[in-house]
Amino acid sequence: MEPALASRCPAWIHPPASMTQKGSPHRPLQALATTALVLVLKASVAAPAEALPRTVILLRHGDKVAAGDGNYNLSVDGFLRSITLARLIPACFGPPTQIRTFFLNPESSKNARSYQSAVPLGVATGVNISIAQSSRDNSFLDGQEILSQPTYEGGTVVLFWEHRRMPELARGLGWASMKPIGATEFGQIFVLR
Repeated sequence: MEPALASRCPAWIHPPASMTQKGSPHRPLQALATTALVLVLKASVAAPAEALPRTVILLRHGDKVAAGDGNYNLSVDGFLRSITLARLIPACFGPPTQIRTFFLNPESSKNARSYQSAVPLGVATGVNISIAQSSRDNSFLDGQEILSQPTYEGGTVVLFWEHRRMPELARGLGWASMKPIGATEFGQIFVLR
């Protein structure tokens, strides 16, 4: 619901039309500003109301480099997007109380992009980043855990995730109808309240 986003976010988040052309150096900012979705979590579907976070922000990691080259890092666009998110999230939704990322393999660096995407937000807000070690095997349970842990109660939880497992995580958060994220879709922000 873009009007809700516009009323809560400062003007710098909404770039002028001259900056919205494909290939613009401001493409990550434009993409983020125009694709926010606000959804409602029903307490009856999830955990008891007293354990619910106030807001859950679900994001795919930033853009990646060309597939097949064995590089698990963010691309330049992905890095710029993560820096933009570090400004956008606190400005639009307030500072997060928790930042959590998809599994990161410390030996191979596989899935590093989720963690790399979260680092600028962690630095900007002083919030430590936790890695959901079991998310590779069962993201659904990670979603349920977030809704039941007292440490998340009443806060804003930001989740950076691997796109193929985002619908599974969303189901665990009480949103059963999340559609799959396309392989080249990086600019969506899903806000669950």
